[in-house]
Amino acid sequence: MYSAHAQVPPEDVPLATQQSEAFKAATRFSALATCPDRVWPGFTWRDAQVAFVTPTRTQAVLWDGHPVSPNTPSTPRITVISAAELGSPPAASFGFVRYRETPTVVIWSTDQHHAADLVELAIHETFHERHQASMGPSDRGERYPEDWEARYLRHELLLALTKAFDTRKSGDLRVAAHWWHRLASERPSDVDSTRGIDLREGTAEYVGKVGTALTELGCTARPEDLLH
Repeated sequence: MYSAHAQVPPEDVPLATQQSEAFKAATRFSALATCPDRVWPGFTWRDAQVAFVTPTRTQAVLWDGHPVSPNTPSTPRITVISAAELGSPPAASFGFVRYRETPTVVIWSTDQHHAADLVELAIHETFHERHQASMGPSDRGERYPEDWEARYLRHELLLALTKAFDTRKSGDLRVAAHWWHRLASERPSDVDSTRGIDLREGTAEYVGKVGTALTELGCTARPEDLLH
C-alpha cells in the first residue's frame, strides 16, 4: 500500500524493490511530515531526508520530506537510487551524509529487518544527531567492574515502572518510587554517572517508539494508542 501523502510512481519501481522492507519503511514515513510535533516539540523532517538501503546493498529508497520552496507545504517524495551514491556502508547500521545538498540519514537494512525496525532506527538516530544539542554531553562507554547492586536496583525500578505504566495503579507507582529512592540514596554515584545517558537515550527511545507508532496508526491516533 502506498501512502496517500507520498508521490510514488509504482510503475517506475521494480516489483522486487516495492516488496522490500526498505520500500515499505519509506512509504510509511510520510506521517512524520504531517504531524512531527506529535513526536517531539520542534521535531521536523522539512530539511532532511532518509535513505533506506536494501539488503542487497545495490539500491536505496530515498524519502525526501523537505518542501520544494520555503513557502510551500511539505510533500514527501520517494525515489529509488543507487546505493553507491551514498558511499560505503558504515560499521553500524546507519550513517549521516549530505546527498543532493540535503542532510540525509542512511539506514542499511538486512534480511532480518522489518519496516518498523528501519523506521524506528531512522527516527532514533536522527533525533540524536539533530535535536539533542541542548541536552548536553553524556558519558558513554563500558565501566568495569560494574556495580552489581546498582544494576539490580535499576532493574527492579524499570520492572516496577513498566508495571505501573501498564496498570495505571497508584500502588504500583509507589513501588517504583521505592526502588528509585533506594537507587538514589544507596548508589548516588551511579545515578550521577548515568544521568546524561539516561536522558539522551531515554528521550531518543521514546521518540523512536512514538514516531514508529504514528507511521502505523496515523496522525489522528489517540495518545494512549501511541503509547500502548
